[in-house]
Amino acid sequence: MSLLLKAAQVTLGSGRKTLGRTTLVAVAAEPSEHVPVHVQHAFQTDAQIDELRRELAELAQTHAEQIRDFEERERAAYQQGIEEGIEKGVARVKLDHVQRIEALVAGIDAALAALRDRLQAVESLALDVAQAALRKTLGDTTACAALVVQTARHHLAQIAAGSAIGVRVSAKDFPDADALRDAFATLTRDTALTADADPQLAAGTCLIDLTLGRLDVSLPRQLSHFNRTLDELRADD
Repeated sequence: MSLLLKAAQVTLGSGRKTLGRTTLVAVAAEPSEHVPVHVQHAFQTDAQIDELRRELAELAQTHAEQIRDFEERERAAYQQGIEEGIEKGVARVKLDHVQRIEALVAGIDAALAALRDRLQAVESLALDVAQAALRKTLGDTTACAALVVQTARHHLAQIAAGSAIGVRVSAKDFPDADALRDAFATLTRDTALTADADPQLAAGTCLIDLTLGRLDVSLPRQLSHFNRTLDELRADD
């Protein structure tokens, strides 16, 4: 602050100036009406800096919020991707499983069909072989005697004791009486059962006389029955 000194009283005399007692009064300098330009610029710069700082803080906060939102969206998208991937994987596995089962079933069906065809061929062949074997065995006149005895023994074992009274066979199979007796010795021994050879009966004939009828177990009759059964089995195929 600058000081300006003023005299309280000034006395003028002739040729001489007398300065009386004076009182010095301090007068404050009045403020300037105008602030210097460079000071105003400084004030404006500070205000702009403060404003920029506020804007920067707001931008930083906004940026942080955007980063958090992005990270949250990224996590959600990642989780959704995992879930969708799992769902697609499970669906793919199920589809592959179904396709494999279908392929397996188709393969099994094809194998079964081929097996059925082969079995039918084998079964038909087996029936032919069985039929040929039966014809050869039961139709062999040289073996009729032994087969007749075996047939008679088999059926007599299933008949109640005392129900059978005799067995009649063909004399063509048993032309000798001693051979007939020896052939049926085990069946007639200690029983009332008789064994007779009838010259009018065809080879392979075996008739079992019962107290209440007669049982025909002749070889030709059995062969006919077997052939009919085999033919029915072949027809079912």
